[in-house]
Amino acid sequence: MILNFKKRVKNVKLCVINLSLINSKEKTKPMTDKKKVIIIDGYNFLFRAFYAIRELTRPDGLHTNALYGLANMTLKTIDTLKPDMCIVALDSGAKTFRNEIYTEYKANRKAPPEELAMQFEYVEPLLQSLGLTVLKEKGFEADDIIATFAKKIDSSKYDLTIVSSDKDLMQLITDDVNMYDAGKQVELDADDVMKKFGVGPNKVTEVQALIGDSVDNIPGVKSVGPKTASQLINEYGTLENLYENIENITKAKLKENLTTYKEDAFISRELATLKTDIYPQVNEYLLNYEIPTEKAVEYAEFLGFKSMAKKLAEGYLSKNALETIKSEKAEESNQSSPIDTSNYMLVNSVDMLDVWVERLYDSKYFAIDTETDSLDGMSANLVGISLATEAGKACYIPLAHNTGMDMFAETADQLSMDLVLDKLKPILKSEDIIKIGQNLKYDMHVLNKYGVEFNNIDDTMVMSFVLAGGKHRHNMDELSALYLNHKTIKFNELGLAKGQTFADLDLANATVYAAEDADITFRLYEIFAQKLAAEPTLATVYADIERPMIDTLFKMEQHGVHVDLAKLKDLSEDFANRAEELQQEIYDIAGEEFNISSPKQLGEILFGKLELPGGKKTKTGWKTGQEVLDKLVDEGFEIAKKIEQFRHLTKLKSTYVDALPTYLNSKTGRIHTSYKQTGAATGRLASSDPNLQNIPIRTTDGQKIREAFIPAEGRSFVSIDYSQAELRILAHMANIKPLIQAFNEDKDIHSFTAMKIFGSTEDEFRRKAKAINFGIVYGMGPFSLAKQIGVSNAEGKQIIEEYYRMFDGLEQFMSEQRQKASDLGYVETIYGRRIHLPEASSTNKIVQSNAMRGAVNAPMQGANADIMKIIMPKIEAALEYKYPESKMLMQIHDELVFTIPDQQVEEVSNFIKDIMESSVDLQVKFKADIGVGKNWNEAH
Repeated sequence: MILNFKKRVKNVKLCVINLSLINSKEKTKPMTDKKKVIIIDGYNFLFRAFYAIRELTRPDGLHTNALYGLANMTLKTIDTLKPDMCIVALDSGAKTFRNEIYTEYKANRKAPPEELAMQFEYVEPLLQSLGLTVLKEKGFEADDIIATFAKKIDSSKYDLTIVSSDKDLMQLITDDVNMYDAGKQVELDADDVMKKFGVGPNKVTEVQALIGDSVDNIPGVKSVGPKTASQLINEYGTLENLYENIENITKAKLKENLTTYKEDAFISRELATLKTDIYPQVNEYLLNYEIPTEKAVEYAEFLGFKSMAKKLAEGYLSKNALETIKSEKAEESNQSSPIDTSNYMLVNSVDMLDVWVERLYDSKYFAIDTETDSLDGMSANLVGISLATEAGKACYIPLAHNTGMDMFAETADQLSMDLVLDKLKPILKSEDIIKIGQNLKYDMHVLNKYGVEFNNIDDTMVMSFVLAGGKHRHNMDELSALYLNHKTIKFNELGLAKGQTFADLDLANATVYAAEDADITFRLYEIFAQKLAAEPTLATVYADIERPMIDTLFKMEQHGVHVDLAKLKDLSEDFANRAEELQQEIYDIAGEEFNISSPKQLGEILFGKLELPGGKKTKTGWKTGQEVLDKLVDEGFEIAKKIEQFRHLTKLKSTYVDALPTYLNSKTGRIHTSYKQTGAATGRLASSDPNLQNIPIRTTDGQKIREAFIPAEGRSFVSIDYSQAELRILAHMANIKPLIQAFNEDKDIHSFTAMKIFGSTEDEFRRKAKAINFGIVYGMGPFSLAKQIGVSNAEGKQIIEEYYRMFDGLEQFMSEQRQKASDLGYVETIYGRRIHLPEASSTNKIVQSNAMRGAVNAPMQGANADIMKIIMPKIEAALEYKYPESKMLMQIHDELVFTIPDQQVEEVSNFIKDIMESSVDLQVKFKADIGVGKNWNEAH
């Protein structure tokens, strides 16, 4: 999973032990016999992970993003803090003693999203599989468990660190107990408590008593904010003393509120105060930590975490595989010498700027990077620009830095933005000088609003992807480590406070951080350019397929697409009402209310209480995935049908209907998705913020969502997609003569197959033939095929054998692809793209089998992606020249969506169709289908 951080594309990084860093810490750390104990706030990690990592599911439909993040964050924390003992505290999920004190406690909290709720039951077994001591107590919260440890632990023998970002735990900080915010990778002490609450840790609950907590529905005193509360507590010390001296309060309204809400204040303090006596003593829970590799690998595989299972098997916290790769890459590139950042220049005078402008004009190529105040390139404001013309020769030009938190500081010494950009614009637009970036499309968006145009560009992220797609990630941090043996400065190491941006950073630190970006990009470019020069086929893939897409995607993203907000609002209400009706119908059939989104509770209802047939129990409960429900629906059980409908509606509502309006750009009034061309190893584009490619089309409700995407007045949407592209590519690659002939004669390929196998083209047999065509070429075996088309296993085996006989050359082609993946570690598309499959050599048979299935399909999927990337810049350029009023808006796998003036629809549509069909030169002709409408659904 890749998290896009500015142009640097910061990823959730592998947990790597940096030996030099550890050693240096050990040298300066005072000698102590104390053991280090950490106690982790488990759900703090889980909730943060859920909202940080999206679109991660197990094959059976179980959402696993929060679980994956929880495991990754936990392991990374252990690797960073190196504890002797590690405990995870969890909420019990039931009501606590605080609800008895105040019935409205946390009553305002909405139920967690369905995608998160279904993951709860796996939290405890996952953590236990990692060798962690997991604690939860009925009637108490995780915070109370943590507080008990803070109070009861013997500080003469143990150093305790609380791992959480929860402000409520700050009351526990003492000289012997500290906090660690794993997200920011910083330790919190009493000074941080003072900054947050205006008082020391021992007075936090007194302040909380007055200000309350809207998140937990703790009332507090009306209209008393943190500043007023801290002033009162600093003056009076406690609530009791404050109310004893209430007559001394001079502000009438404050005095009135304090008096009126006195009871609420004391209740609020009781709610905010953490219990410190859950356990009589805590020694029995202090167990030495050691990861149980076999159990951890088994559970990671159970959850579908293939890469994590592999790393755990190799010794996640003991064997430093990535460090070895780093070392090899550094030797290979001859770049292992440390990168000196001390010579980076701050450019804040006209004379210095002119020197650098002259350098740019004298260069054949240079690297450029922008620093901004936002992750969204469309809305980000430019803060500064960094440049590099040689390895180690880099500068930073600050343009819009603030004075920081000091209201009386002088304005930062920086040049006028207009002056700088006026000098840089001709260079960036020049066709003669190469401009290099790392995810340059982001910088193009940032600078576009200032009238800056780019020509003659290269992108190190894209170059790396062409060279090693599928082998590793392509963000700057990882590439720097792999190829330069250099650890980059992280944004969270800059010391910025919450709410601050790069514009608040002092110029000295900003210069080193920003100039490093440009320097690393320049160094990577020289390495990748050399590697591509040695691989002419890959150089062609980059120059002819990938590089032209950068500008094309930039233009598509800039234009954006309109959505009908009223339509989405109506859909949200409709889906909510229908989901509520379905929920009640499910309760009526079940005879009780339960959490439909909980696989555990659902399983108990379906197979425990209702005793429906076919239930399969695992060590964590009954299986309730999509396949299980589908079988129950086929067998006529009404409750299963309604559960599927409920799941479908709630997912559509939360993931699309309610989410899409939040992506609307306030300035353009449109949604501007971001296309990533380096995501899938096959080369397929990915879409995010929002993900337009996952909006469903096969269901009526999914189609209603597409109806909300509309063209401007006087225009229409035109959707043009290739018909059965991957099957046509397969026919060409495997040289299957009957398929080639059938496609070239414009036969319906599924009817053609149905006649060959079943002797009939009736709808039932055509549907089965379609499943066979796609299933077999994607590696489906006899058992799976038989199940999908409703025949016996013996018949499934017979059909596959007949299919191979009918389409001579297919079986040999598939065998060759598997062998190639095994021998070389990659397969290739017809255009020369390499799709690396490192798991093809795995000793784990399940992992290897999945890789081999991928080896068969990847060349077709990759070639299809290549074709789309070849035609899109062609179409964009042709439209700009001949029909400038028509724009390419979206790419959804085989489909391209355009907005075209109504009076030109037929002419322009046929023009685009001709380009799409004539641009593919294979044995099989490619066919493109046109759809037109006043919304996306109509057009498709």
